[in-house]
Amino acid sequence: VVSALGLRPRLVSVDSLALLELCRRLPGAGRGVLVALDLGSRATGILVLRDGQPHLARSVPVGAAELAGLRLQSLVGEVRRSILSAGVESGRADDIRVLLAGAGAASPEVSRQVAEALGVTPERLSPAELCGAAAAHDPSFAVAAGLAALGERRRAERVNLIPQVPAQTRARRRNLALVGALCA
Repeated sequence: VVSALGLRPRLVSVDSLALLELCRRLPGAGRGVLVALDLGSRATGILVLRDGQPHLARSVPVGAAELAGLRLQSLVGEVRRSILSAGVESGRADDIRVLLAGAGAASPEVSRQVAEALGVTPERLSPAELCGAAAAHDPSFAVAAGLAALGERRRAERVNLIPQVPAQTRARRRNLALVGALCA
């Protein structure tokens, strides 16, 4: 589809890496456990960082459209298991920070259930504060803002995968081209 439209992507990534890029820009992201939940329309991405390093990234097939009753309880259970996998014992909520992003981030019921189950009041992830994108105040744009931030960082790194031709080889080719032009 992309090539049919005449587009050439500069970066292809997954939503967890985009969230990781945003989370690393948060003040204090390098301490404790940070859990980012991307509550998409059909699935929820769970990213667990421990001391600034990714510990777990997974997707659960429960989206914002289904976040009611038992489905929400099931999602909260998956989040709890993900946090436990990072080595955080239940009841030690003082080192845990939970961020909500995506379409379901605005739901007060999601915030309430997460707070009850984990003992932590979740925060809404604001992409605008982290990457300076004025149009990205809505947490639904967290993955898009994270991809933009990731692309910005990758562009700054300027990785060149094209084999470099040594200067001697370039000079030899130029000399051959000049000799060929003179002989013609």
